[in-house]
Amino acid sequence: MKRKMLFLCFSLLLLVACSNEKEADELIEEVEEAHDDVSSVESIYKEVYVDEEKEFEEVFHFQEDEAKMNFKQSESFLYTDGTNYELDTPRDPTTLSGEEIATVKKEIEHQQEFHQNPISFYKQFDDKFADHFEIEDEEDVWTLTYAPDQEILDEFYLKYTEYMLEAMSIYDEAPKNVVSNLNLEDFSLEFSIDQETKQIERIEFTEDATFLVNDAENGLDRTLIYEFHNYDEAEDIEVPEDAVDITDGIIHHEDDESNPLEDAFDDVFGDRLEDNPELEEQATLYLEGLIQALVYQDVDKAVEVSEGAMDEEEADMQRSFFRDVYIENTEANMGDVTIDEEHLENLADAFLSAIGKTSYNIIATEYDGLDQVVVVLLEIEGIDDFLINQQTEEDMTEVLDENDDLSVDELVEKNLKILADNYEGYDELLEPIEMVVPILIEGEDDFYIEPDDFLQGFVQQ
Repeated sequence: MKRKMLFLCFSLLLLVACSNEKEADELIEEVEEAHDDVSSVESIYKEVYVDEEKEFEEVFHFQEDEAKMNFKQSESFLYTDGTNYELDTPRDPTTLSGEEIATVKKEIEHQQEFHQNPISFYKQFDDKFADHFEIEDEEDVWTLTYAPDQEILDEFYLKYTEYMLEAMSIYDEAPKNVVSNLNLEDFSLEFSIDQETKQIERIEFTEDATFLVNDAENGLDRTLIYEFHNYDEAEDIEVPEDAVDITDGIIHHEDDESNPLEDAFDDVFGDRLEDNPELEEQATLYLEGLIQALVYQDVDKAVEVSEGAMDEEEADMQRSFFRDVYIENTEANMGDVTIDEEHLENLADAFLSAIGKTSYNIIATEYDGLDQVVVVLLEIEGIDDFLINQQTEEDMTEVLDENDDLSVDELVEKNLKILADNYEGYDELLEPIEMVVPILIEGEDDFYIEPDDFLQGFVQQ
């Protein structure tokens, strides 16, 4: 299974290597000690890819545990004081998924740790970090290039990559990622150090590598550039009043007594919003009926909770349609391999059994009279589909190790059976996330909902 891996972006740092081992060790200690004493710093960070470039501006106050990140492409700002996290963004904050919020929180946490002392960070990937440098002495600046032999470099990069994968993971109980089959096509790591202060001025890190992560193909081809300035004199960090609280992984608003969607909607729609409690209730009841029919496969419950918004005929149609589509999609993914219908049926039932253990709550509703849409805010405890598939990959690896004479059809059937067993045995739900579900009003008591708008919360990948 291929899975695109998302890396949090760290800056890289090197130390000064002198003419002998002892001098290098002493100088590294001086640089490390200099950064231990830094109280604040600003940086400009760039990610340069073949076809795009991303830029960030960052401010860190280490003693106060405060940090600010400016995601320049999206014109968004993230703030933290070590406990609370707040986001200022032109995007409608209610559209942010739990995964997006968790990812940006992880990024600023690790950037903050790294900026405090890059030396300490990189020493963990090379036991003899100080011994592997080439140095150029320029006016007022040392330029240092990390230059170990290939074996040490491969080990350094492998350890670094595994660390980064774990650092960026937003899943607390995800198994440890294993990196293998590393092919490092190009690598360079260069640092500019101020000779007077022993502080880092610039870091440039180039990586062009392919590798497997838990047997899934991955790769990176980019250059990362950090420029540091204003050590101990970084600008003050002030959080704007309209920033939203994302500390708990969901959107909070200042006036918690009001509808949690109302402020965001007022900013966008203004006077277009109307109070229509009856319509909001009918649309919400229809959504609950659809969830019962699709996710929980319960026709009677769908009719009951919808209070007439969905009849038995439609509920049964929705229930069977969802199951049939899952089977059809699975069969289509098999390509030319012929699979016994029984295996597809068993997998569908196991998948539905897993998502049938999920839970949800209705948090709020809002009606837009001009666009004729009711928006419902759901809180969902879903399954970790990525974890289930990852476990299945590991189980299949054991099968392949023990059986090297299975045909393609037999392997596929074995894969489906193991996946079904893992769905059946899954019983741990993820932390609640919030999903915004728009319900289009197409006529009196006639609603349209795109199932993917809420299914992604029940089945998280």
